[in-house]
Amino acid sequence: MKLRAYKSSDASDICSFITSKDEFYRWSADRYNKYPIEPSDIDANYKSMIESGDFYAYVLVDDDESVVGHVTLRYPDKEDRTSMRLGFIIVDPSKRGQGIAKFMLSLAIAFAKEELGAKHIDIGVYEDNIPARRCYEALGFREYKREMNTLPIGELCCVYLRLC
Repeated sequence: MKLRAYKSSDASDICSFITSKDEFYRWSADRYNKYPIEPSDIDANYKSMIESGDFYAYVLVDDDESVVGHVTLRYPDKEDRTSMRLGFIIVDPSKRGQGIAKFMLSLAIAFAKEELGAKHIDIGVYEDNIPARRCYEALGFREYKREMNTLPIGELCCVYLRLC
């Protein structure tokens, strides 16, 4: 498996990984204003951000070039090119629980550090998403703050973790 840059044609695979409204908002937080989304919504959202040079979108593909996961990297502070945030992390539901997210994130972290010069990498996860949090902690992420988010599915506590 390998990471490759996101292409417009990947958006339909990413959409297919979202299995419910609850999962959608846990994946996207407040970045989209409707559910369900269409592949064109993802593509339109990513297009301007990728062009800005502050946002990097990737998919994890298997040996057959089938998309099995997705992750993004961005600069949360446009003035600080040493800090990056991972986001929009999702894995094909039929492949979950196999270590794919951990592998994908390890590749994204290596890219951020080695190619983009990131010194600090963080991530946000809702506190009740225990499998994701365990994955991030296994990679060396540690909690540094919490905040409440109001989403269409209710109030959720977002836990922010930083790679130590």
